[in-house]
Amino acid sequence: MPMYAKELNAAVRAAQAATRLIRASAGQLVSDQVSRKGFKDLVTSTDVAAQDIIIRILNEACPDYGIVAEEQGGEARFGEPRWIIDPIDGTVNFAHGLPPFAVSIALENEGATQVGVVLEAARGELFTAIRGQGTFRNGAPVTVSSRPRLKSSVVATGFPFKSFGTLSEQMEVLQRFLIETRGVRRFGAASLDLAYVACGLFDGFYESDLKVWDIAAGSLLITEAGGRVSDFGGETGHVDGTSIVATNGWVHEEMLLLVTPLRGVR
Repeated sequence: MPMYAKELNAAVRAAQAATRLIRASAGQLVSDQVSRKGFKDLVTSTDVAAQDIIIRILNEACPDYGIVAEEQGGEARFGEPRWIIDPIDGTVNFAHGLPPFAVSIALENEGATQVGVVLEAARGELFTAIRGQGTFRNGAPVTVSSRPRLKSSVVATGFPFKSFGTLSEQMEVLQRFLIETRGVRRFGAASLDLAYVACGLFDGFYESDLKVWDIAAGSLLITEAGGRVSDFGGETGHVDGTSIVATNGWVHEEMLLLVTPLRGVR
């Protein structure tokens, strides 16, 4: 059995089980099933229930692994290897019954993501990767796009929703991309934005103020599909979501130039 095959299988089973619950609940929530961690930072009863399902299945397969899960406030259990879980990426979309939203599960070991699974809940599109073994979309291998310049590219982004202290810089960067690209899209689920870069639907993605569970799985999908992931300064080490540029590789340097106003801005 290939390295990490057991873990990949467990992550896929966990994502599929959670997705069945998520599909049954999408757009059906009542007010007391939705609460706020912040003004625009929602959590639903389905987020928590889906996370419980995921953790149960992963614990059954790998009982000694650590866990970082969004709806448990960060570290749920220390240790490596560790699972990094976002039970519903795109909770605002989900709460309004508006696709897309996804389950994102990654396995980190030895300081790097080794397994990545992103399952788009509404259509059931499954993206998977194991380090060194390529990226797959519904079981078929995929690669990033080959568009060489931003002027022929479509890129994705997102915007901070907890603090608006960087709004002027965000708008300056967005304006740059609107001028220099074929189009900018904002889907509201970073893990899927990254998955769509990995399979060539988007040519690039940038965002700031994300968390590790937003990007861990999707970043591996991109690098295994031949793309490049860095922070706004171009560093390609362990990107934690504070800032991220993810591309097909060809347009990476152009994108780094355009995000310059956001470098170091908090």
